[in-house]
Amino acid sequence: MRKLLILCGIAAAFSALALADDWNGKLLDASCYDKHQAQESCAAKASTTAFLLDVNGTIYHLTEGSNNMIGEAMKSRADRSRNPDTPPKGSDVMAKVSGTLTGKEHIKVATIEIQ
Repeated sequence: MRKLLILCGIAAAFSALALADDWNGKLLDASCYDKHQAQESCAAKASTTAFLLDVNGTIYHLTEGSNNMIGEAMKSRADRSRNPDTPPKGSDVMAKVSGTLTGKEHIKVATIEIQ
C-alpha cells in the first residue's frame, strides 16, 4: 500500500509539471503599473514586492508566493550588486517563467530565470 501511495505521488508531481507552461517577457513593478498604466517607467527593481509579466503586450499578474520567489531572484542578480534598486540602463528586466495559469491572467510560478 505504501509503495502505491509513493507511486501515485510521483505520478501526480510529474503530471503537474507536464501542465506547466513557459512565458518569456518583461518584469514590471505592479504598484507602479497600476498607478501609471505605463510600462516604460515601471521596470522591476530589487525592492519591488509585487510583479507583473508583460508578454508581447499581454499583462499577467503573479501570485503572492510567486512574487516572493521573483523578489529573491531579483535581489541575487549579479549585475545588480552595485546599485540593487536601479535597473540596468537601456535594458528591461527580462524573465523566463515556468508555471501554471490560474484564472485568466494570473500565473503561479514554478521556476524563474532572470535574464
